[in-house]
Amino acid sequence: MWASGDAAGGRRQRLMNMVRVTKDTYLPAMQNSLTQARSSLRSYYYSQEEGEGGERAPPSAEERELQLICYPTYTRVSSDRQYVTQVRGMVYVQGQMTRRNRLILSICKQLARPTATAETERELESVLNDDAAGSRGTVRSASTANSNASTSSASTVLSVATAGSQTSQDEVLRDRLAGFLNKAVPSVSVIVDLLDAAGHQETLFTMTDNYGQFRVHTTTGFQPTVIRATIDTATPVSTMYDTNLVEDAGIGLISDIDDTIKHTGVVGDKRSIFCNVFVSSFNTWLIPGMSLWYNTLKDSRGVDFFYVSNSPFQIYPTLRQYISNEYPIGPMFLKQYSGNLLSSLMSSTAAIKLPSITQICADFPKKKFILVGDSGEEDLEAYIATARNFPNQIIGIYIRCCKSSMSDDPARDWDVMDDLNSLIATKYFARLQQKSAEQKQKRPAPPVPAKRVQLSEELEEDILRSKQIDSMTDSDTYNSTSRQSTAGDTDPYRSHHAVSPNSEPPPLPPRTPAYPARTSVSDDAFFTMPSTQNDYGIYSAFFDRKADEWKERVTRAINILLENGVEARFMFFRDPEVCIEDSMTKINFTAKRKSA
Repeated sequence: MWASGDAAGGRRQRLMNMVRVTKDTYLPAMQNSLTQARSSLRSYYYSQEEGEGGERAPPSAEERELQLICYPTYTRVSSDRQYVTQVRGMVYVQGQMTRRNRLILSICKQLARPTATAETERELESVLNDDAAGSRGTVRSASTANSNASTSSASTVLSVATAGSQTSQDEVLRDRLAGFLNKAVPSVSVIVDLLDAAGHQETLFTMTDNYGQFRVHTTTGFQPTVIRATIDTATPVSTMYDTNLVEDAGIGLISDIDDTIKHTGVVGDKRSIFCNVFVSSFNTWLIPGMSLWYNTLKDSRGVDFFYVSNSPFQIYPTLRQYISNEYPIGPMFLKQYSGNLLSSLMSSTAAIKLPSITQICADFPKKKFILVGDSGEEDLEAYIATARNFPNQIIGIYIRCCKSSMSDDPARDWDVMDDLNSLIATKYFARLQQKSAEQKQKRPAPPVPAKRVQLSEELEEDILRSKQIDSMTDSDTYNSTSRQSTAGDTDPYRSHHAVSPNSEPPPLPPRTPAYPARTSVSDDAFFTMPSTQNDYGIYSAFFDRKADEWKERVTRAINILLENGVEARFMFFRDPEVCIEDSMTKINFTAKRKSA
């Protein structure tokens, strides 16, 4: 009896031990496995691009830490003395080392090596084509901020745990690629506060769009001095920075970035552009003389600076650091990432820059602008279109000549530059000087009318009698001539001189020779197109397609400037020091004319 009871108790105890082991060991292990599976699925989901027109839910703050970066432009004073402020920014999470990002980073490292091949470029483009197929594939205009804007995190460098030490080049590459690997977070609430020292405050609420970006445009009766942006979550993330008040009067300079103030090599091959942007040090970016020109205008004439570029806004932190070190700070207007890393760096159209430039000129109608760009992109067309739309505001257009962009023969780049400046001098500046001289030339005063003399009655009768005698004499002469005409031949086409039948006939005119006479003509008098079978090199003429295109572009630009009455300095330059004196002379002349 007792034995059976002990056996039952032993079985019960073993069963309880099994339950305890299952509860303490197997259930946590199973729960951990499910959690890992759920995390893996979530990571895979966020590593894929959005579907067509689809939206994804933003990750929670507990899952992934949200980051906030602001791109303020400027605060301006409206015509009714109100303060208009624009705030732009982005909410994102730092890029994780997903399989796709790890693959991109690996290919980029290979592309940065001198041994990289064209196959490496195609491999990278193949991986990035998935981005272009997603919703981020549309090129849209985006704005970034002045160089003193701050971010909520200490760094946007990609958090990557790697074994062993990394070379300096790899660290620079990861740092500059971070913006392209980060994930934008849509549908996040953002609170924007505009503050001043007196305690005034304006609060606005907005949401991030599908690109994780937000934009606020507001008007206040007070001048805001500080802007605060906050992510409205359970654990708020905020950033604060000073506003940038830009006056309507004075001079502004709108500048391109790539190959204008920073060596990029847009006209080069893809690999060289990639290395210049993501690997090369700031020292290799410097263009001699450009920082001296800009800082001279800022320090001596108080010029306001605006930077408009075709660079994607993902490299804004790098550009901000470079510009703040070398150039006057100012708002930067960059473009939306097109989804393909290499194509985004090489694409350059005037249509992308023009909206931002137009908005700047429209926001400051009383400000005069100098436009500075380069020959590697379509800066000339964008600036000429701006001058056409704002003829009274544009006072200078300066185009920096990039190597291998002016001529099919790189050795003739500077010769083509000189030819273009000569064309501008003869076709544009000469016309402006002629117009100015005509306007300064005063019309001669009308002659003083003669004073009427009072004649006596006797003198008036004598004058009248003499007129009657003259009329009678003319009548007699006419009648005598008429009688002589009727007595002779009445043929009006026959000569008055009779022709004798024995007269010699007039000599015959010389005949035209059947064959033209042989004359000596120089070879330069003829323009002969080269033949594809010209194997003997008998034609020495050099046909320069790029140079001819530049002449056509500049000729069109001159015609547009003249048609719209634009009086601006127009120059292609190689040495920026030449532009210092030229631009300051124009600024002084503009100020003198305004004060007159």
